[in-house]
Amino acid sequence: MSQRREVFKLIEKETGLLGLIVRPLSGKLLPPTIPEKEGILDREKFLSISGRGRKIQLELKEKYNLKDYLSPAGGCRLTIPEFSNRLKEEMEYKDIDLRDVHLLKYGRHFRLPGGSKLIVGRNKEENEIIYTYAKEDEYLLSPKNVKGPISLLKERKEEDLLLSAKITLSYSDANANEEIKIFTKRSIIKIIDVPYIDKSNFKALMV
Repeated sequence: MSQRREVFKLIEKETGLLGLIVRPLSGKLLPPTIPEKEGILDREKFLSISGRGRKIQLELKEKYNLKDYLSPAGGCRLTIPEFSNRLKEEMEYKDIDLRDVHLLKYGRHFRLPGGSKLIVGRNKEENEIIYTYAKEDEYLLSPKNVKGPISLLKERKEEDLLLSAKITLSYSDANANEEIKIFTKRSIIKIIDVPYIDKSNFKALMV
């Protein structure tokens, strides 16, 4: 992430998150954010790290015995247009939680007419991640007989189910009508026959 204050302000403006982006490692050097002013976060627990050095971060890693520590590198996700656009769009529809934010990093995202969010895996790794993050009662979709993605239908709105199946099929190896399996982590809900439609027809729904 850039460490220049003028870029901090630009990021907040471009993402529409003015006053909401919290930087705990340098928070004491910056103006109070809305979560701090509202008492949601305790400013006194923030640090006042500045500069490009990583000495203090590495000391904290040792202090708290952290094993999964990424090598220092640039690239805050909020500076990535695809991610920041998804985050902004998601916040317009619902109060988001940490799971929602994690899911924004994976798959193809579609906002369906009924208001549901459909996330379609792009490869085996993303399919596994999407399945892992799915709640017990959320709908998952995948082609029954051909290789294809696992899709997650958040909000579970029945009016968006058939369209979700069509989108899922369009990103599979199918080139004709095919059966789509609709299931949860608990059980198979049903299997439906879905007409094949080219994925280009769904671009307008993509976030």
